[in-house]
Amino acid sequence: MKQIILVRHGQGTNNLPDSVVGGWSDVELTELGIKQAEAVAERLSNELENIPVYSSDLRRARQTAEIICKRLDATPEYALELREHNAGIASGMNREEAMKLWVKKDPPTLDWRPWPEAESWGEFYTRISTFMDKLSETEERVLIVSHGGTIQNIIRWWLGTPRSDHFKVAFGTANTSVTVLDTWFNVRRIERLNDTSHYAMMGTTNPIK
Repeated sequence: MKQIILVRHGQGTNNLPDSVVGGWSDVELTELGIKQAEAVAERLSNELENIPVYSSDLRRARQTAEIICKRLDATPEYALELREHNAGIASGMNREEAMKLWVKKDPPTLDWRPWPEAESWGEFYTRISTFMDKLSETEERVLIVSHGGTIQNIIRWWLGTPRSDHFKVAFGTANTSVTVLDTWFNVRRIERLNDTSHYAMMGTTNPIK
């Protein structure tokens, strides 16, 4: 695989203050999330063509992928494997209530399940890396629409981050941000990370907080 373009879904109702835990909850995009998806779709339609598109099958990602693919004249392929971390019983639960069930582990380890019935962080990474291993056998260049945690794991997989360093490195991704992974002289690199320049089309930015 020579290039991977990663797009996080637009703002979902789970991204609002005092909302629910995302995970595998099948929430939809907000009005702002739809505008973000339209902005990144317009941008990508000017920069990409004839590229296969894969997406998480959760609604907030599906809606984003559908908006993008309409502009790219493409048909997205949906995959359960590209879902966010499975938060178990906390998925879809009010955040305040969910934190009462939080299983603390310090320092964090790959076998840690932050909520009852949740995936361990190691299982989450294995799900993503296994999918990417298979995808790399058939695709050279691909656009993936997914979630913040999933995108982090794809970056870790691309860079070959040792499992022992899993919790030492993290990557921020704003809603509909674009991250590009490619090769440079046969070296895998992050060409760009968390690019939200298309926010300017909406008259807004991704401010430093």
